[in-house]
Amino acid sequence: MSDLSDMPASSTGSVAEDLPRGLRVVSSVLATIAGTAIIGLMLITVVDIYLRERGRPGVAGIIEWTEVLLVAVVVAGLMTAEINRVHVRTDVLTSRLRPFARHLVRGIGLAVVTGFALWFVYATWTTAQASYELREVRPGIAEVPIWPAKLAIPVGFLGLGTILGIRAVLDLREAWLLRPGQHDRSSTEGTGAEHVG
Repeated sequence: MSDLSDMPASSTGSVAEDLPRGLRVVSSVLATIAGTAIIGLMLITVVDIYLRERGRPGVAGIIEWTEVLLVAVVVAGLMTAEINRVHVRTDVLTSRLRPFARHLVRGIGLAVVTGFALWFVYATWTTAQASYELREVRPGIAEVPIWPAKLAIPVGFLGLGTILGIRAVLDLREAWLLRPGQHDRSSTEGTGAEHVG
């Protein structure tokens, strides 16, 4: 079982307090968008069921609206979910390592994942930009605009990549402070200072 006392605060819980105010604001805005999209999904579903129960046509384009809103829910919540550490994760390997190795392995892993997240930003941005310029819509019963959802994808991954990058830096910094021989050197310097005094 891992000893949580020697982990940085960012590894044991939310890093919200360590974030610059601007990032906290962005996270709150994205979380609000995700929550609003969930409420929108619930409302159109309830209205659609109500209309169909009364023998009337349901909400036009409900399938298209559901697809677009689900994308908004998923990508807009990525940053906040990572800040609050609610993404699925396991510490089967790192919990068995000594503090230095644990932070080093976690930091390197987070750095690699940060690279992937930023690559996703790059890969999806050009598609999102083209979709915005064309004011792309989802063909179907109702022409639902999908360019806002496509723009949300790189924004969501950028937020996720930013938080992952911060976590990587915090873990690598902790690994540097816990590196082998560091404690011995500090003890020696302290002892030397006492002898001189």
